[in-house]
Amino acid sequence: MTGAGPALEYHDLSWVDIDAMAVNGGDRRIARQFGESERSRVLLLLRAILRQAGEARDATGPLPPLGDAWDTLARAQQAAPAALDAVLDHPFTGAWAAHTIRRLRGGRPGPFPLWAQLGHLHALAAAAAVRAGIGARLRCPVTAGRAVLPTLGAAELGGDDGTAWCDVEVEAGQAGISGDGRRVLMPADPARRAGGWRGLRRFHLRSEGLELTLCLDDLDPYRGLAEPLPPEPLGEDDERAWGALLGSAWDLVCRAVPGIAAVMPYGLTTIVPRPPAGAFREVNASSADAFRSAAIGRPRDAATLGSILVHEFQHIELGALLHLVRMHDDAGTPRFYAPWRDDPRPLGGMLQGVYAFAGVASYWHGLAERSDGRLRRRAEFEFARWHPAVLGALREIRTDTALTGTGTRFLDGVERRLRQWDGDRIPPETAAPAELARLEHHLVWRVRHVRPDPAAVDSLARSWLKGVPPETAEITAGLSPDGGGTAAREVGDLLRLRAMDGEIPAAPQAGHALAAGDHQRAFAAYAAELVDSPSRASAWAGFALAARAARPGGAAELLCSRPELVHALHAAIRATGAAPDPWEVAAWLVRTGL
Repeated sequence: MTGAGPALEYHDLSWVDIDAMAVNGGDRRIARQFGESERSRVLLLLRAILRQAGEARDATGPLPPLGDAWDTLARAQQAAPAALDAVLDHPFTGAWAAHTIRRLRGGRPGPFPLWAQLGHLHALAAAAAVRAGIGARLRCPVTAGRAVLPTLGAAELGGDDGTAWCDVEVEAGQAGISGDGRRVLMPADPARRAGGWRGLRRFHLRSEGLELTLCLDDLDPYRGLAEPLPPEPLGEDDERAWGALLGSAWDLVCRAVPGIAAVMPYGLTTIVPRPPAGAFREVNASSADAFRSAAIGRPRDAATLGSILVHEFQHIELGALLHLVRMHDDAGTPRFYAPWRDDPRPLGGMLQGVYAFAGVASYWHGLAERSDGRLRRRAEFEFARWHPAVLGALREIRTDTALTGTGTRFLDGVERRLRQWDGDRIPPETAAPAELARLEHHLVWRVRHVRPDPAAVDSLARSWLKGVPPETAEITAGLSPDGGGTAAREVGDLLRLRAMDGEIPAAPQAGHALAAGDHQRAFAAYAAELVDSPSRASAWAGFALAARAARPGGAAELLCSRPELVHALHAAIRATGAAPDPWEVAAWLVRTGL
């Protein structure tokens, strides 16, 4: 940060490195390279912010010039380079920098005043000064009554819920924070909580000779993926629950995928806790702007959390790789089915998902091999659910013309990783429910997002009502990213819960019957449900799957291959005031050759 420095060097990866990432998730050396490249990216963003902020009106508000913070950062670098690196490497330094440069260049304003958002640089400088053991006097923003020093913790100053400022004095590795008539002294050990100071909670996990330290950051205002967030401190009970879950999950990750576990400490350091997830869904995400972090809703069990850690780590690593290499030239149009999402996805999202869920499949495969009893059955179910799904998604995108040569080669490597398990035998009593869950997801997606040509559907409806053969020989279809109806997938959820708990819980009659294998009852129940809820996508999916077993033949196959066509024609006929039987609609389409 000071002086002219040496000649510029570029971050680069070899083909050996890229292939290693695709086939086995990379290694520690590659992860260290990502750490260096991401630090360079943050520095470039900081310089861009300083230049751009100089052109903005009222950029600093009640705070000193940003140059004061920059000077403190430079002094910290001179005194203790590792102290500055710790602040630059903090995931939310990158997130803040990315949010801020976009805002300065005309992006969305965000919830904080511009001066407070730019003033976060003073808070970063204060944290660097504490870590470097140098003296400094800075004025920093206060949000929702808390002054956050990134990587360290926050001073509870009280006051209103708006944005204010405070004075921070740093001396010999300690900080005194004054604002709103209150002064808080940071303890000598910033991780402690005392006298209005709330240190960040860190968990040091050890298993199978591998160690992982994770910070639970509920304070940093730039920990949000979409936009900044005020601090939301967890209660002690929630923290204890996180600690217990993380310890057990790390044991499972080390057991299932030791190669990935060996690299994870270099690519995942921080978790943003979100509200607990429901029984059927995980709530987790990561951002390429916040390297080494993931937002996670606390799941119900350690096995699920282990899969989430692997999943988000894969996203994080690929995000860093994509900052260095270009894998596609796609415009970002949602146009693909992703078996892990309810909405159509662009090519970039598919690439990310394929890589992340290849890691998930690896995790469940390893856990199935190294576990027994209920955990093994759960792992076998999840592996049977995701392995073919990811392979199918990979096949769908691998020949896309928007892929670069690098992208194609990378996907070839991911496919080699997945193909090594092709011969693995999953017990039929596990494989069949996994396939049912996979098919239900696809059918729900098709009903919601695939739209047959409206004019052709209207023509079919007129033919049905007249009792004559259709005039339309072929029905084209397009995608509707916004979808329609509900994305609920009750059968897959029930089957997954059975894999987790050993039994199917109480549920609506149709879904319970299908999950339990009572196909005749499920067929009748879904047919009745479609009378009352004809637009419910999950009912159409369940009806198709029940028909496949209860009434095999052409109509059932059409329902499973093109449910959107049967649904659209059924809706068009109903719009005339008629009440068609959905099974008869499917059978009529088959008889007409469609």
